[in-house]
Amino acid sequence: MDPPFRVYTRQVSYVQAVCACLRHATPKEKDAVAQELQDHLADHADALVEAGWDPEEAQTHALAAMGEAKEVGQALDREFPLRWLILSRVLLVLAVLAAIILGCLACDLLMTHDPTYLDLAHCSQAPNGTFYFGTDAMGRDLFSGIWYGGRISLTIGVLATLLSTAVATVYGTVSGLAPQWLDTLLMRLTELFLSVPNLLLIVFLQAILGQANAGSIS
Repeated sequence: MDPPFRVYTRQVSYVQAVCACLRHATPKEKDAVAQELQDHLADHADALVEAGWDPEEAQTHALAAMGEAKEVGQALDREFPLRWLILSRVLLVLAVLAAIILGCLACDLLMTHDPTYLDLAHCSQAPNGTFYFGTDAMGRDLFSGIWYGGRISLTIGVLATLLSTAVATVYGTVSGLAPQWLDTLLMRLTELFLSVPNLLLIVFLQAILGQANAGSIS
């Protein structure tokens, strides 16, 4: 049974007051809370009406039983995460990631030594003013090696992604437009290709392509 207009107005005001306290909720979440509150009030009032209450009194009692709007809103607001904190952490992670990527791309400006030079006079050095991250067992500067290796890793990752995307797009297009027998043949070739261990396939292709570089590894 629909509530009288004055009771309905009080319900709307109550729901609006609760939602006004939801400082950490999105508009979509506030709409969901408002709908849930209205449904809860309606269910409570319907139960009272079935128990013999007057409809208007049932609606009023259901509204009073919810408690103060401010207290309810504050309690619900604590259920939502602090979005500004989550956003700040996300931005911090993105900033650190961007700094690492830029450092790898501009590694020539950051490297203090040749990352491939074997300085046998300074093997296994601890971090110091000359070698910021120390050296490995062959005397290579770890600080310079990290940035230099990062650039190579990024190059391989980007090239591998572009190459695999291009090959897969062309291969899938041909397979989709080909006759049934050719489509079946291409799928069997794909299964055969995927059955070969990746490491063995890399060694095989590298033996054909010759000296290793970022392009051949990709």
